[in-house]
Amino acid sequence: MRSRFQYELSGLTAQLAQMCVMAGQAMDDATFALLQADIGVADGVIRRHEDISAMGSSAEETAFLLLTSQARMAADLRSVVSALHITADAERMGELAVRVAEIARRRHPGHAVADQVSGPVADMGSLAAAQARTAQEALLSGEPRTPVHALHDHGVMKELHRRLLIALIDKGRTGVDVALLGCLYERFSDHAVHIARHVISRHPAHYERPALSG
Repeated sequence: MRSRFQYELSGLTAQLAQMCVMAGQAMDDATFALLQADIGVADGVIRRHEDISAMGSSAEETAFLLLTSQARMAADLRSVVSALHITADAERMGELAVRVAEIARRRHPGHAVADQVSGPVADMGSLAAAQARTAQEALLSGEPRTPVHALHDHGVMKELHRRLLIALIDKGRTGVDVALLGCLYERFSDHAVHIARHVISRHPAHYERPALSG
């Protein structure tokens, strides 16, 4: 029974990692659609979000079944509860990618992002997608340094957001869409950090306490 529990828990972790990959790809595609005014890619992001939601529902069902298992130990319970939180974070990351794609779609055939601020937006989109991949690696590898990298990248994202807002002010541009995009990318980053912290909480002995700051 114990080995069966571990097998199911490993499968759940793999599902969560795949959700992170899907959310990261969605944000990557949404950013491309935004910068290239590509409505086809934007529509694809919106359409494929159903796959992330379906996987999230499946992960939640598995987690609740594991919570009722008699084979669990205290550490297992912590892992399953964190899995529920990670599921919610990964789903939210996918939803934020959809929000970016919807902005691209709404402004089509025009561009939602002016050339003068496309650089910071592209950087934020690229970092967001990379953070999702880091979250996936943290879930699968168990490498202690990986979640800490996610915490560092969040600081980089906040700095990029600050630069974007400065660019808007310096150029006299108060575009609502661009300001909203900055918030969406930073919130995506927030959820990636939440996942990293949940990974840390699964194996607290592997991490030094300072890694939780930031």
